[in-house]
Amino acid sequence: MSREGTSFQVAFDGLASALNRTPTEVAGTAQLQTKCLDVFNRAYRRGYNKRSWEDAWDGDNYTPASGFVDFSGLKDARRFEVWSADPRPAGNSAYGVRYTTTKGGLTLTDGETSVFILSMPKARKFTTIAWDIATTYASGATALFTDGHVYESLQDDNTGHSPDTEADWWQVVPVLDVLLEFTMAYASGTYLLETGKEQAGAQRRSDALIELEDAAKAEYFRLAKAAWRPKP
Repeated sequence: MSREGTSFQVAFDGLASALNRTPTEVAGTAQLQTKCLDVFNRAYRRGYNKRSWEDAWDGDNYTPASGFVDFSGLKDARRFEVWSADPRPAGNSAYGVRYTTTKGGLTLTDGETSVFILSMPKARKFTTIAWDIATTYASGATALFTDGHVYESLQDDNTGHSPDTEADWWQVVPVLDVLLEFTMAYASGTYLLETGKEQAGAQRRSDALIELEDAAKAEYFRLAKAAWRPKP
């Protein structure tokens, strides 16, 4: 089963340390913070899109309407799998469900009345903009809460709902643990590369990419005997 992940603030502070800066220094300099956030998001997206990381997947039960599952329920999933039940617990008896895709959703081939869909969303963009109780958030908007996590709004007209306690309105966007070291290394390399330290930056990014390959191999062997593992 997937792991919980790391808060954005912890990861972002780690990037500051990798650049020999303090978190206070980064937070107190708008231009520096903006640049650090940019390279952080680019690095994280590169690592996230490298493969189908188990920790990035989530799942839920769906009740098809006349054998049809609307894509709106899957939001912006970049990959998905359809099962008779959650295939991740050990000893489960889930089987893959056959379906065809249309522009609007999935048509189940064998008429199942309930299915479990695992999906991997697109990489989220993290933010340093703090949640504000008076701000109205649209579905998909993100905000940084006082616990250090970035949260994504699940509904439109989201005003005054506290991200850490109101799960119908917000969901946490963690930094995947498997990508933590890569993100800090690749992001700091990109920062150096783009601020005049080309050789040091290029070397750091190259080393980070090797570490990412090693992480992918480690994940493959970690899940070798798991009940379910995502396809690469």
